Amino acid sequence: MSGIALFNDARLTRQHRQLITAGLSAVCYGAWAYYANLGSDLRLLSTLIQFTGSFIAGYFVAAIVESVFARLSDPWRFPVAAVVPFWSTLAMFALIHIYVGTAEVVKTLLPNFIIGTAYFIVYCHKLKTPSH
Repeated sequence: MSGIALFNDARLTRQHRQLITAGLSAVCYGAWAYYANLGSDLRLLSTLIQFTGSFIAGYFVAAIVESVFARLSDPWRFPVAAVVPFWSTLAMFALIHIYVGTAEVVKTLLPNFIIGTAYFIVYCHKLKTPSH
């Protein structure tokens, strides 16, 4: 069962959704960071940073997305909640990777940008349409 499919379960709490997001983020983007930096001496450091950062950020970004979604009203609720917290986190990741000398910053973060943006759009859609 995928992380998004799990959101259809009405028994999931906010914390469950955050942990699912964090775990998926850590595994997927940590593995990608390793692959993207195979030729670099810093690939393990880049992988560790991306894995750890993705877990922590995935957990907290999901919480921020839910908070922003709950506090804003239409028409801003959906676009701001789906994009701003996540893209802000990606900018922070880019700065950290640049600071530590990650060889392939864009290649490391591109799947995160593409998949994560889609993920949080679906995440907000699921928040907007409660399951029955």
